[in-house]
Amino acid sequence: MYHTLLQKNTIRTDHVSSDFSEAIDYRQAALDARRMAGVVPLVRFERVVQVAADAEGEVDVALRFERDAAGRNLVRGRLRADIALVCQRCLEPMRHALDTRFRVAVVTDDREAGSLPPDLEAWVVPDRHLDALPLLEDELLLSLPIVARHEGEECRAPAVAPGTSATSEDTRGESPFAVLRELNSGKTPENH
Repeated sequence: MYHTLLQKNTIRTDHVSSDFSEAIDYRQAALDARRMAGVVPLVRFERVVQVAADAEGEVDVALRFERDAAGRNLVRGRLRADIALVCQRCLEPMRHALDTRFRVAVVTDDREAGSLPPDLEAWVVPDRHLDALPLLEDELLLSLPIVARHEGEECRAPAVAPGTSATSEDTRGESPFAVLRELNSGKTPENH
């Protein structure tokens, strides 16, 4: 793997090998106040690809390991990406620019996670070495919109006048409840 040293305790992983797949000793990284940055192909995040319109693109990742005043091991991060999603109004592809920051405390079990202050999320890692990709993927998923939609004029969805329904009485056909209405009145569909 090719790395370029930028400054003390900072590693820049170049575009070619930036997959964050190496196990990281988070305790040592926090003691060293290590910083890592690189680019991860979007295809490495399987769950994100499942909700994306395609697997093209990359995620810019910056991580900083540190210890807080209470001696907790923390990971601060920033993720930036341009992800293709499907607009849920017009069902056309759209680009979603993502730029999110996060801060988590690395803990060894649920008991330790429960003792964290409410403003600090837990990342449970039972041993000294962590795999950063699952955390990065979780943070990406949390940063995506619940319902992807184009902004205003960009959407090609058909316009619907205020106060009207997208389906008219003429295009709907017979109500699916008509059969129930007939059964309630003592008629059967064959007798009418």
